Amino acid sequence: MAQAGTFVNGPDLDKGPSSLALDHIFQVNGLVDLPWQFQISGIFRAQSGFHFSRFNGTLDPDGNGNFNGIDFPATRNGFTAPPFVNLDIRFTKRFDITERVNVQLLFEFFNLLNRQNPASIQNREGILNQPFGSTTQVLPGREGQIGFRIEF
Repeated sequence: MAQAGTFVNGPDLDKGPSSLALDHIFQVNGLVDLPWQFQISGIFRAQSGFHFSRFNGTLDPDGNGNFNGIDFPATRNGFTAPPFVNLDIRFTKRFDITERVNVQLLFEFFNLLNRQNPASIQNREGILNQPFGSTTQVLPGREGQIGFRIEF
C-alpha cells in the first residue's frame, strides 16, 4: 500500500494541460451604426477544443484503493475535443418617441452558423454505441429571439 506523498508510477504521470486550457482562441466583436437608426452587432468566436483524459475505472494508479481510473500511459488530458465555432448577431432599430424617450426593436440570433459545438465527449473505452472521443452532447443549435426595449 502506497503512503501519502509517494508516487507509485512516477511523478510525471499527472503532468499535462489543464482541463480548462485552450490552445487557441480567436474572437471578434463589433458594432456598426447604419443610417435610419439601425445597428448591427455581433460576436464571432473560434477556439480549439478542450483537453480531456481517457478514463478507465479499473485502474488504481497510486495503490490507495480508489479506482479513479485516469489512463496514465495516455498522459493526463492527452486528448483534445473538436473545436468550438460560434457567431451571435443582433439587429436593432431605434424609434425616437420624444426627446428623452426611445424604443428599440431587437432581433437576436445565437449560433447563427447552426454548428454542433461539443458540450461533452466520451472519455471511456469499451462502450459499444459510443466510441472513445466521440461527442456525446452538443450545445444548442441556432436560436433566435425578439426583444423590445424602452429607454427614458
